[in-house]
Parts: sequence; C-alpha cells; structure tokens
Amino acid sequence: MTTTLVRIITLCMAALAVALPARAENAPTPDELERAVAEQDLDDVPDGLAPDFYVALLNRVLDETRRLTSTRYLYDYVDAFDAIDRNLEGQTAEKYVDARETAFQRRVRAFSALKDFGELEATLERERKRGDAERFQLAYSEFKRTRIYRSWQNEDWDVIRKTANDVADDFAKGDIDVRVFSDLQTSLFMLDSEIGRDMRARALELLQDATDEESRQFCERMAAQERFDSLVGAELELEGIYSDGSKFNWKDYRGKVVIVDFWSTHCGPCCAELPELVKLYEKYSERGLVFLGFSFDEDVDELNAFTKKQSLPWKQISRALSIRSAEARGESFQDASKYYDIRVEPTKIIVDRDGRVLYTLIGARAPELKNMLRQIFQEDDAQE
Repeated sequence: MTTTLVRIITLCMAALAVALPARAENAPTPDELERAVAEQDLDDVPDGLAPDFYVALLNRVLDETRRLTSTRYLYDYVDAFDAIDRNLEGQTAEKYVDARETAFQRRVRAFSALKDFGELEATLERERKRGDAERFQLAYSEFKRTRIYRSWQNEDWDVIRKTANDVADDFAKGDIDVRVFSDLQTSLFMLDSEIGRDMRARALELLQDATDEESRQFCERMAAQERFDSLVGAELELEGIYSDGSKFNWKDYRGKVVIVDFWSTHCGPCCAELPELVKLYEKYSERGLVFLGFSFDEDVDELNAFTKKQSLPWKQISRALSIRSAEARGESFQDASKYYDIRVEPTKIIVDRDGRVLYTLIGARAPELKNMLRQIFQEDDAQE
C-alpha cells in the first residue's frame, strides 16, 4: 500500500469519527437512566449530568404534578425545575429547548400559585436583564395576573386599576407583546368590564394601523368581546349541531326562557354546579324554562356518556361536532364561543321568550342564577 493511499484512508477515518461520534463507554443504558431518575432526590438535583438525564427527570416531575390536587403543591418541585432549567441552558436540540422552557414555566407558575411576589418579581427582572423575550413575557404575565387576582380577593380596586394602567403603558412602550396584553386584558375584563373596556379602547387606538397577524387576531377578539359586552337586550346568534348529530334550530326555543350554558365535562366548577342546575330546571321547566348546553368537549362520545350518566334533561350543542360537520359540507360555522369571545367555563347567557338576552353570567354562580330566575318568573306572574 502506497504512502498516499494510507494517508487518504486515515483522513477518511478521521472525518467519519467527527461526523459519527461513538457512544461513550460509560454512558448509562436506558434502564440505568430510568433507575437513576426514579431514585433522584428532587431537593438535591446535581449539576453537570447528561442532558438526557434532565429531560427524563422533567418527565418524572410532570407525571407526579399531574396528580396534584392543587397547584400550590408545585412549590415542592421548584428546586427540580430550577436545576433542569439551569443544566439545559445552552443546549440547542429541540427536545432540550422544549424541556427547559417547560421547567421554567412550571417554576414561575409555582410561585404564582403561592402568590410569591418577591420570587416572581426577581424572576421578571432577571429575564429582563438577560434579554430573553419569551421568558420575560411569561414571567410578566404570571406576575401581573397574580397581582390582579390577589388584589381582587382583597377587594383592592386601586391596585387593580394601577396594574391595568401599568400593563397598558408597558404595551404602549412595546415592553410586552399583543399576546400577553390580550390575556391580561381578558382577565381584567372578567373582573371589571369597565376596566377591561378602557384597556380595550386604548389598545385598539394603538393598533389601528397594525398589519401583523397577532395584532389582527387581537383586534378580532376585542370586537368579539365588545359583542359579548353588548349582548343584553340583543338577540343571541347561535348555531350548531347537537351531540346526537341533529341540527340545532333557534326557532324551536321561541316562547321559552333559555339558559345557554357554555361548559365542558372537564371543567370542575361546571360539573360541581350541575345538581343545582337540575333543581332549577325541575322547578321552572313547566313554566317555560329550558337549558341548552354548548359543550367545548372534543370527544362527543365522552360528552354523551357523561350527560347520560348525570341524567341531564337538556340537549347539548357540540362545538367539536359542529366544526367537523361544517368542514365536511364545505360550509362555514359561526362558533358562538369565538364570536362572543367566551373563554371562561362556565358562562351562561339567559335569553327571554322573544329571543333577547336578559343576563350574562361568567363563572359558576348558581345562587345568582337562582335569584335571576325568581325575578324573571315573578315578572311573568305579575303580567298574568
């Protein structure tokens, strides 16, 4: 073999070694990795291990936290989330980037659940200095949302209004994006429609000349929110397919008092209030009260099984089935939940015998609904 040929072979072997690095002899097998993750003390996670260890550890933690009865218990996992986030920094593979972001999100939400303003603010300032826009936006959103709801619980409306103004100012300066502003504006609108309306008007003024997709979607949502805000006294626009596959027709409900309930079987407050709703139905159904569900459930069979088990005596419009049916026919479906920007489950819209909206109720508020129905049917007695 000539010297030139030997040199060529050597160069080729070196190139292959760089392109296809061999597995390290001391790298753990999948079984060893699984055992190490299972045995790891979450309060003392070591630094400097293989990235796959931290991804596997995150999967373990996520599996455990899914069984938590309250988000407050996420705090017990903060050290683990912090270690995963820290040790995956600088990794560029998609699975490592995703794992790091998930760990960061869970860590921030743990402090949010505990209303730990000190940690949330420290995280916010750290990400601001680092210049990581995505992480800053997430920390900002959780920090402001926590402050809003804590102030609401304390009935401190001065702090709520100041927070709303701060958010609007930060949006105007470009410190936060449309998505974060939109989520916070919606939260504030649910608590106080006047504050929400003020923020909406200010944002729409700022975005009147915007052409990007996020701004366009935000403006559409604000228009939908305004439709919901103006519902009382107007006719509710509603269409769809029942969960049994038949077509819904609003005309079938004329002459009835209708409570349209936007809900899902996976919504705890929705399901908890069902016994009270059934009692109200039984009390007033002979006098013309009808309930109509608008379900967000994706699994229609699961929805039907649930309503049958609960013996719910009213029909359900299935959002998922309505969308699929319209797509199959090549037609459009006006989704009422989007048309009116209904995001909170449950949300109820009470419609009178002439098809006009009397009240809207956001959240599980059966006692208030009970009083509304008493008033509606007392008025009927007075008219008779």
